[in-house]
Amino acid sequence: MEKHTIGELAYIDSIGFGLVPCKVLGISEDNKITVRVTTNRGKYKSYKRGDIEVSSGLWVIPRTSVFVRSGQYHIRNNYYWSK
Repeated sequence: MEKHTIGELAYIDSIGFGLVPCKVLGISEDNKITVRVTTNRGKYKSYKRGDIEVSSGLWVIPRTSVFVRSGQYHIRNNYYWSK
């Protein structure tokens, strides 16, 4: 298992917008992760660059755990978030 911490680049896995690039700002005791969105996503800018979002650790994926095979994104589940 790979340990990931504050300051790393990641993605928010969102329904309707796919993987939204972000940077991890904080991790709470109950595995809530605070991130800053690094690009705009959505027709009406549902995710705007610079926005701060709080999400469960299940929905925040380190960028090193995402890879493309045959034109499709795959996520390795060999990671965990820690302070």
